[in-house]
Amino acid sequence: MVKFEKIKSVKKHLKICLYGAPGSGKSFYALGFKNCLVLDMESGTDLYCDRFPEALIFKTKSFNEVCESVDELEKNLTKLNVQTVVIDSCTVLWSQLLDSKLDSKKLKLLRSNSKANLDSVDLTFNDWGDIKRRYNSLITKLCNLDANIILIGRVKDEYEIKNIAGHQEISKVGVKFSGEKDTPYALDILFRLECTSDGKRYAIFEKDRSGTYPVGSRLENPTYKDFQSILDRYNKGESEVKQKIEAEESSKDAEAELNKEAKLREMFDWFNNCNTTLELKTISDEIEKNKTMFSTSDLELLRTEYKRKYKELTTNLVLAGNNGGR
Repeated sequence: MVKFEKIKSVKKHLKICLYGAPGSGKSFYALGFKNCLVLDMESGTDLYCDRFPEALIFKTKSFNEVCESVDELEKNLTKLNVQTVVIDSCTVLWSQLLDSKLDSKKLKLLRSNSKANLDSVDLTFNDWGDIKRRYNSLITKLCNLDANIILIGRVKDEYEIKNIAGHQEISKVGVKFSGEKDTPYALDILFRLECTSDGKRYAIFEKDRSGTYPVGSRLENPTYKDFQSILDRYNKGESEVKQKIEAEESSKDAEAELNKEAKLREMFDWFNNCNTTLELKTISDEIEKNKTMFSTSDLELLRTEYKRKYKELTTNLVLAGNNGGR
């Protein structure tokens, strides 16, 4: 049964996605958060050991090891006293997932044919579906942790193709986040870090669900303290409801769909084999008992079939009565 509710204030952690060019201070900014743990895929923490001696790190280049780390944090976050989890960077995380999928296909082909042409191996539509499911499941698990989340990304140029005097020319129109393109949708705050010639850093905001920093606003030398007001504002509500894992929900939906189809077939077979109006009433009761599993269109089909069968049975009774009276 679907239950609609009013929006409630919930206790929130910061969920930030930031990106920028090399040297823009991305890792430095993230390490400034309290009780920080960094899943370091770029060795970006190497030169900060003296400035952030309390920070925890785990170095890896493996997507699977990042998944294992998040699973470990689900169980031991409080024990480790971690308040902020950082992935540095999710650009590398995404590329490693793609590479591992392609490499596994090549390895499988080589095992079946040692002389196979590996240049012909590419990712299929089904492969992309599997890749997206794995990535989205990880991001959802990460966002469900009882901690601040920071995803660091690289920057890439954004181009536009223009038709000039009959010729197509490519021109740079700006920069954008480099990585799985839907990643910023999963986070509440998105900004780009830039450095000016005088050594100042600026956060240019592209998204802030809290409404604290308007789109396009610039914040000079951003630190953890600049976001404390957001935490204070959302620190008194109910506990945040954990997001459901898309792959798991898809499996549940698929199973429910199969169960519904089986039940529909059962009902129609029952209609076809029904011989009395009393049995037809039993079928109607069974449909009523299970009506929540059917869609509106399914119920309409069942009603139509019920009427057809009822007409058939009552017509046969009338004919039988007429024949008996002769």
